[in-house]
Amino acid sequence: MDTTIPARCSHFPLCGGCAYQDLPYPQGQIGQKEEVLKRLFGFSVPVADSPIAFEYRNRMDFVCAFGKIGLRERGKFYKVVDIEHCHLVHPKVSEALRAIREWLRQGDIKDHDYLKHMGYLRYIVCRVTQFTDDLMISFVTANEEPHIVPIMEKTCSIATSVNWLVNDTLSETSFGRIVQSMGKGYFTEKIGGLLYRAGPNTFFQNNAHVAGKILEHITPFVSGNVADLFCGVGTLSLVLASHCIHVTGVESEAESIRFAHENARENNVANCSFVCSPVKEWLATTTESFDTFVCDPPRSGMGNKIIKKILKLAPQSIVYVSCNPKSFADDMRFFSDAYALQDLQGFDMFPQTPHVELAALFKRN
Repeated sequence: MDTTIPARCSHFPLCGGCAYQDLPYPQGQIGQKEEVLKRLFGFSVPVADSPIAFEYRNRMDFVCAFGKIGLRERGKFYKVVDIEHCHLVHPKVSEALRAIREWLRQGDIKDHDYLKHMGYLRYIVCRVTQFTDDLMISFVTANEEPHIVPIMEKTCSIATSVNWLVNDTLSETSFGRIVQSMGKGYFTEKIGGLLYRAGPNTFFQNNAHVAGKILEHITPFVSGNVADLFCGVGTLSLVLASHCIHVTGVESEAESIRFAHENARENNVANCSFVCSPVKEWLATTTESFDTFVCDPPRSGMGNKIIKKILKLAPQSIVYVSCNPKSFADDMRFFSDAYALQDLQGFDMFPQTPHVELAALFKRN
């Protein structure tokens, strides 16, 4: 029996942004993700669905290349799909993109060929909020020639924050050094009852609805003195602080730490401190004792060296939030001798895609 449904988006299945749009939500997509997790771990892992299946993403990075503004073709890094309307983000993003396209055309702004490393405009990064009314637009260029400034001035009429970032490296990323900001220079989002500010280069959970669910799930797991590794702008730290004696957040990105301090101050959270340091270096030098470690690493996971340092500090509990089940599975085996897996829950942070978020609790044997 055919269980597929018509896709909402006209760019499906060519666009690499979605792979599951032809599966019903939640049953078809959640079932698919639970099956993948069962094959990976050898036991069932429930996956909680997202309250909204479309228009949930707070960030979308649109590639500017080959005369197009959009996303890469599925499985083809060297091709770009021109996107008129993306259903994964709020409609105001597509409306803004339409206006910006015309302004770029009028200004004769050249895009960037990332295969030949030639050209000017590399990315348009749109960050939109679910619970406030903010829209941040960042233009990422390949050099500091100011062609983009008149476009930024026009974009201020439709966005609360407009930024110019320069990435003059060969690395094909949408981050860069901030050359100029107009408007607020940050966006504000609400998660777990607190308001967070985040900047153009800072990580922030892509689905605020599901991020709140994850926080609700892991809060009972933390107590005492807590270390929050890869803390970003303090999204987990500040909510968990009300259930702990003290939280120490550790993050290598200086811009994130600056916003973490601001967020603690704005939310009147006094029992939180933040350290700007690579996690591995901080673990090697800290002399503090911690009851709980909270870890939310990048997709690559933590790796054996960081985990060994955590094990040496011997916390009672380790809470691990992962956006990549495969790297989590690799890391999990390093805990197995000293810690037992007590809880593992999946969260559908990214409906319409194969990606799934995990939250795990390890307790010391």
